Amino acid sequence: MGLVEPTQGNISINTPDGEELTVSDSTRRFCTYVPQTMDVFTQTIAENLRIVKPEASDDELWQVLETAELKEFVCALPEGLETTVNQSGNNFSQGQLQRLSIARALLRNSEIFIMDEATSALDIETEEKVLSNIMEEN
Repeated sequence: MGLVEPTQGNISINTPDGEELTVSDSTRRFCTYVPQTMDVFTQTIAENLRIVKPEASDDELWQVLETAELKEFVCALPEGLETTVNQSGNNFSQGQLQRLSIARALLRNSEIFIMDEATSALDIETEEKVLSNIMEEN
């Protein structure tokens, strides 16, 4: 992601149009980083997702939630996408927050998707489904 410069050699990426770029802060726009713990805001699920793509339609939100294996959970909530995420996300489990983070990253639709233990709170079956869904989408 260009946060640390290598002490030897260089790191480069190829853009979608074939240009080779040395990784730096200017190439960060090609990356989406999904950490183990997610920053959430005291807003609705939809607003937490739309942080990365304000113009996203509800259909797009449902699609990324489905890919992240969170659609069924959100559908079962009385307010669905309009359910408020409490401060620090304490009304969701860690696994649900991780899947919300993955959905947000998928909505951003970057060329490079970096996951740092982003599924550590998921059971093995759910983790396999989420990762399989991501691979099928890309």
